[in-house]
Amino acid sequence: MGVAFNILGCIFLYGKSKYFPKSLDGIGKIFKKNTVYTRIMGYGLLTISMLFFTNASDIATGLILFAVTTFLVLSTMVIALPIHKNFIYAFAFFLITIPLIQILF
Repeated sequence: MGVAFNILGCIFLYGKSKYFPKSLDGIGKIFKKNTVYTRIMGYGLLTISMLFFTNASDIATGLILFAVTTFLVLSTMVIALPIHKNFIYAFAFFLITIPLIQILF
């Protein structure tokens, strides 16, 4: 669950950036129009993600896992999203499958 909230928070924060891909302009306009709400949602989701990671393990280990996951998600988004807009569907697929895998196992 922490990974899913981390991906969502990073999408919200990257969506308000001026480097957000033009191929995803429909989503980007919504994010850029409501910058305050986008920022609140992004940081809120990242905080919830950090709480999930620290709750699953110790505080120090959870913070390290949160930092590594955040760096991985942001670097993947910066590299993959400008290539083609279908990669956003891959992120949505992961957002759906990660909680299902955690619930089933």
